[in-house]
Amino acid sequence: MRPTRSTLITLIILFIISAASLGYLFYTPSDSKFENDLEKIKLEALRGDAKSQMTVGTFLILRDGKIEEGLSWIRKASDQGYPSAQCFLGVTYYEGSFLEKDMDKGVEFYRKAAIQGYQPAQSRLADCYLYGWVVKKDPLEALKWYHLAALQGDTLAMNNIGSMYLHGEGVKEDYTEAFKWFHKAAMCGNCGSQLTLGQMLSVGDGCEKDEVEAYAWFKLSSEEEADATKELSSLRKKITSEQISKAMKRVNELKPVIQVNCENFIKSIVSEEDSPLTKSVKLSL
Repeated sequence: MRPTRSTLITLIILFIISAASLGYLFYTPSDSKFENDLEKIKLEALRGDAKSQMTVGTFLILRDGKIEEGLSWIRKASDQGYPSAQCFLGVTYYEGSFLEKDMDKGVEFYRKAAIQGYQPAQSRLADCYLYGWVVKKDPLEALKWYHLAALQGDTLAMNNIGSMYLHGEGVKEDYTEAFKWFHKAAMCGNCGSQLTLGQMLSVGDGCEKDEVEAYAWFKLSSEEEADATKELSSLRKKITSEQISKAMKRVNELKPVIQVNCENFIKSIVSEEDSPLTKSVKLSL
């Protein structure tokens, strides 16, 4: 079965987390260093190293198109409890990519990885509980898994928590708490959260009304969100040129901070093999 673009992106992200490099996917035949590195990884995989098995498996699937052979290596890693391999299998079963679609099996693999503190699996499991996909709808269970993923820097999980508080889904409606979570995600570069943050600031929902700050967040979000451009146009008619100048100064202050936050998150997902939340996730079950 052919995977969708979004599924491929997810699988490649899982590969990055596991292998900490895209070089293995896009090396050139003349690059002997990559060839040697791959041979070493294959030897480690044969000796039973789960991370190497995951790397070899994803390489075979995503670069060489050797699906069955690649999946056999990923299963070996999964059988050893390697969470990124479990999540990879979860995605392939749930989406029906590379394997016959089996959403129940997909959720089963998500749960195995999520319990170990694996952030991508936690987010996907949370989605299932929030929307009632495969499992019984349970917003509180979704909130738990989103929260654990958010603690590891998942900005979409932060945004989803904000939305749950904003709309009172599974929790008591709380604009102040919603604002807090949207702000966390916005400061890590989530454009959707930046848009919502601007909207809340422009009317004073969960915060003091601040049209200058709202304009700044709309400006930051407008790089990717079309709705933010509309919000900017509307707000521009209500505030002075002096306020707009202050807002643009604020944008220049926020950009480097957001960039650092994004870079730190990327570094963390490719350098930590074991989640510090493993113990706390297990205790929460």
